[in-house]
Amino acid sequence: MIILLAGIFGPYFYVIQYSQFRGVSADLAFYVLSSMSAGGVGGRIIIPFFADTIGLFNILAPVAFLSGLSCLAIGLRARSLAALLVFSVLYGLFSGAYITVVAPCVAQISKIDQVGARVGIMYSLLSIPYARILF
Repeated sequence: MIILLAGIFGPYFYVIQYSQFRGVSADLAFYVLSSMSAGGVGGRIIIPFFADTIGLFNILAPVAFLSGLSCLAIGLRARSLAALLVFSVLYGLFSGAYITVVAPCVAQISKIDQVGARVGIMYSLLSIPYARILF
């Protein structure tokens, strides 16, 4: 989970620079990040409804896989603003769903009186590599 979460935030940090590298102006590159965030809102609202019927763990693996696949299949091949916008919306959709479903997965395998402690421990342990990556 540490490696996956460390990788899932990379496009959020670098999509503006990547868009400029692909020839998008600095004024329009910001909209690529905005569309990624808008896709993330959709992923955090829509996909958890499917998780209620399909299962949390049955959603977790596919959205993690589709996040990576969207980077490889669309993001690396994107040469225009339209392709970058499609990539950013799809990546935001799948990564937002992953971020939303992680904590309920921990809650599902925990007793009700241990949920808060286990989710807190999970995010506390995940913060150590992030502090190392960012600083």
